Amino acid sequence: MRTYSAWNEVNHVSQPTYRKPSLAVRYYEVLRRDARARKFKVMAADMLDTSNLGSYLRAFKRRAKGHPRLWGLHNYQDVNYKTSGDTRRMLATVPGEVWLTETGGIVRFAGSRLKKYSPKRAADRTRYTFKLAGKYQRKRAGLRSKITQLFVYTWFGEARGARFDAGLVNPNGSPRKAFAIVRKNAKAHR
Repeated sequence: MRTYSAWNEVNHVSQPTYRKPSLAVRYYEVLRRDARARKFKVMAADMLDTSNLGSYLRAFKRRAKGHPRLWGLHNYQDVNYKTSGDTRRMLATVPGEVWLTETGGIVRFAGSRLKKYSPKRAADRTRYTFKLAGKYQRKRAGLRSKITQLFVYTWFGEARGARFDAGLVNPNGSPRKAFAIVRKNAKAHR
């Protein structure tokens, strides 16, 4: 069965839904109505792990009809700073399943503490991605949901001076260290 999300990173400052959870809910509701007729699943909100995560989710849940049971999270901060607070916050706030719809080690992110180009750091954080997801594959005390899917972003890396690079392979297609970690974990979790 196919799954759709109405909007990517609804809580990010660059999105028209940023300070408008009600707008994100409207997009979700439109998609949800169509899902019944066409038989596909709909993700309630696909979130980025930023400081407004908890308040945005609570506002979304108050406005959404029914009881959404599928949510998305891009947990780059937790993964790349080796923390778990935002992932736990999401799991404690929403019921059902959480998919890590974008996650993985960042090679370079200009304008952040990850501005130094480092495939080695990205490989280490990719390893942590799987460790963190594995920790929350089952519901735990105090948490309302569990992680059921993980999607590593992205396959191809960028040229060395790019603003953002989280690729598993270099621009020429040669594998980076993170590729071997994804390969190993994909085989283990089929």
